[in-house]
Parts: sequence; structure tokens; C-alpha cells
Amino acid sequence: QQQQHQQQHLGEVMVHTESMERNLRSLALALTLNSPVLLEGVTGSGKSSLVSHLAALTGRTGAHAPLAVQVGDQTDSKALLGSYVCTDVPGQFRYLVGPLTRAVVEGRWLLIEDIDLAPLDVVSLLLPLLESGRLCVPGRGEVHQAGPGFQLFATRRLRSAPAGPGPGPKATEEGDEAGDSTTGRSRPRPAGGHFAAPHSHAALLENLWTKVQV
Repeated sequence: QQQQHQQQHLGEVMVHTESMERNLRSLALALTLNSPVLLEGVTGSGKSSLVSHLAALTGRTGAHAPLAVQVGDQTDSKALLGSYVCTDVPGQFRYLVGPLTRAVVEGRWLLIEDIDLAPLDVVSLLLPLLESGRLCVPGRGEVHQAGPGFQLFATRRLRSAPAGPGPGPKATEEGDEAGDSTTGRSRPRPAGGHFAAPHSHAALLENLWTKVQV
């Protein structure tokens, strides 16, 4: 049921606006770099729908449509890699391949939503994949090289800063006006700006993405 909901979510139709066209061009340009793409924006800015729209424009529909998984602080690596599930026969189990393994093996697009909420278990799984294109499945002793056509997208929610000056969080993944990710010292936060949630495990992946702000 969750997978069906995700597929319906990815199938939403976007209304063409000037900002959407601009974001779409930025995303298409990022894809030419052949690197994982991180889409950043406030809630409701259309990050996930943008990936779906570009997939449709490039013919990735139906059986070739992007896969999607939403992560949270309780998500473990099995949700992405796969796990054994019960069958209709009592005492028998079968292995259900997870969306990340499937996308890597089949050369599909995969969207990981809310990567900023991912626990260390999930981030540690993604690190070698982003660095070398290899996915390790420890429970089955498998190592998969990303197939042709594989593309990883992730979304990260940005928070809106309150109007007026005020202290920002100590460190954001961006190391921008809201904080210094090197020193950990807070800096004045610009009025009306946006910042990423501090203290996220996903900061370990920070330098491995091509970023598109939506």
C-alpha cells in the first residue's frame, strides 16, 4: 500500500509556471554531470513532483517509472536493500528486494525523500554507493555495480527563517549564513531566508551531491 501511494505521488501532474520551468532546466543540467542529485526546498515546493515530471519527459513511465522511498529516523537499511517476508505457506519466507537494490540492479531512477531525516544506518549504506557506484547487501553477501541508467535523487526540506535578525542554528549542512559547519559557531540568520536542519547524519554525504534548490 505504501509503495502504491509513492507511485501515485510520483505520478502527480505539474502546472507549468516560470519557476517550474526554471527548476526543471536546473535539474536537467544537474543530470548531465552524472552525479547524485539533491533537491532542496521548503515543504510543498514540488521537489518530488519535479523528478516525476522530468522522468515523464524522458520516457521513464510505466514499468520504467522512478522508484521512491521516504525515510525517517526509524528507517533501517533493510527498507532500502530488501528483507525476508512471510509467504502464504506457514514457515516459509521469500526475499523481497528493496527499492534501492532494485534501482541499482535494473538501472532505474530512485528518489529518496527527506534524506535529512535518515539515520546513520541508511547514510552509511549510501556513502559507498555515492562514492563508487557500488551497493553492498551484507545480509546476502552481494555487491552490485550500478547498472546503466541508474540515477539517485534525494530531497531535503529547508526551514524558513523568521522575519528579522536572530541567531541561527549552530551548524547546517550548508555551512551558509545560518551557521558555520566547520567551526560550529552560529552566525546571524538573514531575515526571510531558508536553512537546512542542523545535526543531520546526511551531512556525511554533503559533498557528494549535485544540488538543485527548488
